[in-house]
Amino acid sequence: KTLYVQRESRDQKTLDLLAADPATGKTKTILTEKSPTWINLSDSFRPLSDGSFIWWSEKTGHGHLYHVKGGKWTALTKGDWEVRDLEAVDEAKGLVYFTGNMETPLEQQLYAVSLRNPGKPRQLTGSGYWNDAVMDGKGSRIVVTRSSVDQPKQVYIADAAGTRLNWLSENAIAGDQIGRAHV
Repeated sequence: KTLYVQRESRDQKTLDLLAADPATGKTKTILTEKSPTWINLSDSFRPLSDGSFIWWSEKTGHGHLYHVKGGKWTALTKGDWEVRDLEAVDEAKGLVYFTGNMETPLEQQLYAVSLRNPGKPRQLTGSGYWNDAVMDGKGSRIVVTRSSVDQPKQVYIADAAGTRLNWLSENAIAGDQIGRAHV
């Protein structure tokens, strides 16, 4: 019943999140961010059933996720690393799933963090790979696409804990195939 709209100033230094009533067109500003340089836009936003929402911001100098409720911001992630994308929220279990590079900027992993008691995020994908993830709306299944310098893209389906259930495309490279050109 609410349409959320991001509105950024022409100089990209002010970003508003508006709640709009689709029936009347009336809007209300529910969040404003300001920066002396610029603000990057993100689609890592998720409204929650209690009226609060998950918001991505670079207000600390790094892109992180926040739970915003009644104007109060609670950091879900923090540190000298970047959250790339919000993948899913399981409100029943109180978990937020996202991709980021907490361990090294050379890899991307899928993580889960508690919505109610945020602490260190739990890594759900295997180290040594660049992982992209797509989750169903309830956060119960994950399609992971991963690759590394020694392994072309592989695709598998996993449960919400990150346990691989089945290969969709294993595309395995073995032994003497590594480093050889194939014609």
